[in-house]
Amino acid sequence: MLIDYGVAVLMLPLIIVGAALGVMVNEIIRELIITIIYCGSLLFILITTLIKFIKAFKAETAKKLAAAAEAGKKKVEVVVTEASLV
Repeated sequence: MLIDYGVAVLMLPLIIVGAALGVMVNEIIRELIITIIYCGSLLFILITTLIKFIKAFKAETAKKLAAAAEAGKKKVEVVVTEASLV
């Protein structure tokens, strides 16, 4: 079964109410405020994603260094930038 109708039955009323409220709020609030809210949301998502990327990069770099040390390699090439030090 490709469609989970139980989830669709739960989500559809919330989607309809959210769309209706969004239309009403869009008519009440000025365009500048909506743009500020969109930019704030985008900035929050950007920062969250960047933090997750930095954590994953550090973990992968540590694994690469540990694997190279375990293999007995004398020269390991790791690129370190200012962003990876945050």
